[in-house]
This record gives sequence, C-alpha cells and structure tokens, in this order.
Amino acid sequence: MLDETLRRSSCAGLRSACAQHGWMHPKARLAIALLLSLVLAPVSLLAQALVIEKVTSPTTLTPISVHSFGRTKLDADGMYTFQWPGVYFTLAYQAPTLYFRVGQGRQNLHIFVDSQTRDIVTDGQPAVYRISAPADQTHVVRIDVVNENPSAAESLGGFAVSVGGKGIESAINSRQIEFIGDSHTVGYGNTSTSRECTADQVWATTNTAQSIASDTALHYGANYQINAISGRGVVRNYDGVAADPVPVAYRYLLLDKQENYEDSAWKPQVIAISLGTNDFATALHPTEPWKTREDLHAAYESTYANFILQLRLRNPTALIILWSSDEEEIASEEKKIVQTLRNSGDSRIDFVEVSGLAFEACLSHPSIADDRLVSRKLIETIDSYKNIWPDSNSESVK
Repeated sequence: MLDETLRRSSCAGLRSACAQHGWMHPKARLAIALLLSLVLAPVSLLAQALVIEKVTSPTTLTPISVHSFGRTKLDADGMYTFQWPGVYFTLAYQAPTLYFRVGQGRQNLHIFVDSQTRDIVTDGQPAVYRISAPADQTHVVRIDVVNENPSAAESLGGFAVSVGGKGIESAINSRQIEFIGDSHTVGYGNTSTSRECTADQVWATTNTAQSIASDTALHYGANYQINAISGRGVVRNYDGVAADPVPVAYRYLLLDKQENYEDSAWKPQVIAISLGTNDFATALHPTEPWKTREDLHAAYESTYANFILQLRLRNPTALIILWSSDEEEIASEEKKIVQTLRNSGDSRIDFVEVSGLAFEACLSHPSIADDRLVSRKLIETIDSYKNIWPDSNSESVK
C-alpha cells in the first residue's frame, strides 16, 4: 500500500478528484489507485506532459464552465472576484490547451492537472496563462489560491479551451465543511521552517491548501470554505487594532462591505470555529472600551454566543465545533460558551482543546505539523457524531 506521505502529496492537488468527484470514497478506491499509479511514473515522462506559462491570449477560444469554492463573485467578463482565503476552482476538459486569466494583485497559485502539480506566483498584473497537456485524454484541474490578501480583492477566471475542445460537466460532492477563524485557520506562514519571517516571507509561506481546513476536508472528501482573517478576533483584534472583527466581516462577500454574502448551495454539515487568540493575546490599552479583563470576557462571551446562534439559524442541523489551543484563557472562555449553548438545548455543538502545538512556523504560528494535529482532533470529534453527511454511506475517507 502507498504510504500516507504519498497519499497526501498527491491528494493535496487531487481535490478536484478527491472532493468534487468523490474518488476518495471507499467505493471508488480503484480509481484513486489508478491515478496514484501515475504519480509513481518516471519523473522524466511526467515532466514532458505538462507546461504552464504566461502567454498572449488567442483571439478565438471556447469558454468552459468551472466550479468555484469559497466566497467568490462571478463578474460579467467571466472573472471570479474574491477576498476571503481558501478559494479554489475545479474543472474538467478535453483539449490540448486550457487558458485562464488572473487580475490585479499578486497571487500564489497551486495548480493540479491530472497527476501533476505546479506552483505559480503571479506578478500582480493582469495576465493570461496557458496549460498545455496531452490532447488525447480528459484533464482534471484544480487551482488553489493559497495566499491571504485581506487588504484588496483579487480575481481569477476566464477559463477557456482551444478551438475544438470542450468542457466536461461533473457532479459536486455534497459534503461541505466551513472553517471560521483567524490566522490559525488561514494557515498563516504554516509552511515556514522558521519563526523569524518578514512580511513577504509570511505571504509566501502561507498555504491554505495545506491548512487545517484542507486536511480535514480531504479526510472526508468534502468541499470547504475558509472564512478567516489574520489578526482579527470576536470583539477585539490583535493589540486593539481598529478593523471589523470576524463576526462583523463574516456577513459580507468582500471586506469592502458593499454586498452581503448569499449562496443557497452552501449548506455545511460541519462548521469549525476558532476565535479568541487575538482577543486575548495582548494587554488592554486605556483607550479601549473594556476597562478590565472581566469586561472583555463578558463582551467576548456574549458576542461569540450570538454569532453562533446566527450560524445555527442558517444551519439548523450542522455540527458546530469550537476549538482552541490549551492556552488557559481562550480554552476556558470557549468551554463556557459551548456549555451555555448546550444548556439552552443545542446538542450539536462541541468543544475541542488541542494540546501539544509547537507553534514553530512564522511568528510563532502553527506549522503544517500543528495543522495536522488540530485536524486529527477535529476528525475524532466529527466521527463521534452520527448522521453528519447527506450521502447514504457515512464512512469517512481513511
């Protein structure tokens, strides 16, 4: 059997197959075995098959449809605008070449085509990219935007194939998990091997495709959203910085607050939330509205509980999990909120405390190893509940 490292390295890019097509489901493991066999092919053979490069767009192309995940807005020109992290796109097509466009703003893209992956960092200017792959097969593609950019919206889209090619429609997996939080949920600098990082290094080493969200969703073959902003809290941001805390920003499609987010197709069966690190990480300033730590606790508890109640109204049957590190102040506050909501009759809410996090990534944030540890704890809790998933076979992907 292939070891876990190989499974993860291939499925990190294989989520259009693993999540969208459900190939990680036990009934389709033969398909995964066939795909993974491609990973074991000689590198020299694979290297000849796939080229991704910036080009001038041809005048004649055939537009094709794509599935977008995360909070995106489809514009009239076929571009998807987004600002929340963890956005990704999946599609399938038959053609020798696929084209897509990127808009303003630097983007760190993780691109999976069939059994191969490429990483591309755009230069911040609008551009067209071409993916060239063998023409005699159906290609499965996933593109993850793995960076965080809360300061400005980004865009990607305009998917099209060369004349004579066509898009292939595919079903979307019905399993959905939503992750709400701060930098720990984003995957802030999680691939860094050092705690010392510049701002550019943080940006370059942040990878939502290797985050708690992606690892947990991969286990279940689910699609996911990451609705998180680094440095933000429930009522207070890191060091008291003035900006909308997460419960305020959450309602909007983009952080400019011009449009509410609405998507009738997004009905997560699991919602995992981690908020509080930024509320409590720094001392209060005299100019802040909370004069004592007790005042801050009261505001945090009330606002957090109300936020969860709003989530519950929109997702009446979802399992809601609050999780935190074992830092005493945060863990104690989250436990208190969960117990209060349980006492009020909500039986599908739980708390997960994670011990043993090393915080060895950028600026003492969780590393990929820490992300895996959190993911395992979330999976243990999810598996302890029955009837989570809408499909008839509720097995998780092992």
